[in-house]
Amino acid sequence: MIYFTLLYLLCSKNRGGILCAGYAFHHRGLIRRVLNCEGVCTLMPEIKLFTKDNCQKCEHVKERMPKGLAIQIINADTIDGLAEAAYYEIVEKTFPVLVVDDDVVCGALQILERLNSVAEQS
Repeated sequence: MIYFTLLYLLCSKNRGGILCAGYAFHHRGLIRRVLNCEGVCTLMPEIKLFTKDNCQKCEHVKERMPKGLAIQIINADTIDGLAEAAYYEIVEKTFPVLVVDDDVVCGALQILERLNSVAEQS
């Protein structure tokens, strides 16, 4: 289960709706952006795409990612990327690997389906 603490929130009227923007702390201390939805403030999911060098499937996914999502691309061939992959326990998985919040998705087609689903919800 993920718990959030709201840090700050700004709301203003915007063409009949309410525009809310702000930030929230993720349970691991990461800051996530709060988006607006006609007065309902929701949290953008934390999206991380783990890739490797010389990976054709990784390039396939990166070329076809939907626009408008804040996706952090992490190269698991680097020391920092490997440490991050170890945190999510995905080092032994076949790349690319997508992590949406704490949900792990493997396989290029499944990753693109999940990214499109997240894009439609935001």
